[in-house]
Amino acid sequence: MIYCIDKINQEQDIIGYLTNNEIFSNQLVQESLKDFLFKEFTLDELGLPPADKLLAATLAIKDKVGLQGWVTNGIASPTYKGFSLTYNPDFHDKMASVYHQTWGSKFLKQNFGRQRGVAAVKSIRNTYYDTYAFRKTPDIVEEHLGNLFSHFYCPLLRSRAAFSTLKYIPNLLDSWHVDEPPFHMFRINIPLQTSKEHVLEIKGNDEYGNSLVMTEHLEVGKVYIWNTRIPHRVTVTKPCAIERIHLVFSVLELGSITTQSTMHFQNLNYTVFH
Repeated sequence: MIYCIDKINQEQDIIGYLTNNEIFSNQLVQESLKDFLFKEFTLDELGLPPADKLLAATLAIKDKVGLQGWVTNGIASPTYKGFSLTYNPDFHDKMASVYHQTWGSKFLKQNFGRQRGVAAVKSIRNTYYDTYAFRKTPDIVEEHLGNLFSHFYCPLLRSRAAFSTLKYIPNLLDSWHVDEPPFHMFRINIPLQTSKEHVLEIKGNDEYGNSLVMTEHLEVGKVYIWNTRIPHRVTVTKPCAIERIHLVFSVLELGSITTQSTMHFQNLNYTVFH
């Protein structure tokens, strides 16, 4: 079945439309996320370019387009910056650069997904929250990372290159969050530069019966996926001078809207990459 964007009410975002029309059935969601917690692969086993080449390409793009801090309430973060790998040609803020649309906006009232609500705007169509509308790749990004994108079987959604210089703040709680459900937006994380002080922490439960508690340093040369509906955060275990650089892809995992979704989540390397 095909859904045309121009057929959707302009007051509604694409995910909202699909959800209201029961494309994501409760049974399908339950099956697709059963026992899905945390997985890792290597770039080599997925047939992807090596990390040093991806890092060089990412830094080349940075030199051309610059970095923007994550924007919330009109304030840009000094420690979490980056550029966009995808953009929405119909983005609501016409002044926003296509290279930084995925880095928040002046309308955002909180940092993370819809779990804490959305911005107080008339419509979230074509805003940061309209995940599926980020459907184009800037030419500069395609020029340098197109070889990587050619390995993706699934369409790219709201994606970014992230540069983090996190401060060590013991017992910091505000960074814990959940993201959109994987059947809406499936996250793929590729570390390009990091140090052992940078860790991912996952702790809690999702709404589908999955539970996980873990702390993991995400290594260069690997590819990571996890259940982003379980609360998680990136932090540092002690003061660190090394900048963390990751590619954070969001994809439309095609199996998430078919009866084969359980198989697809369990065998991601066969369905997202080719």
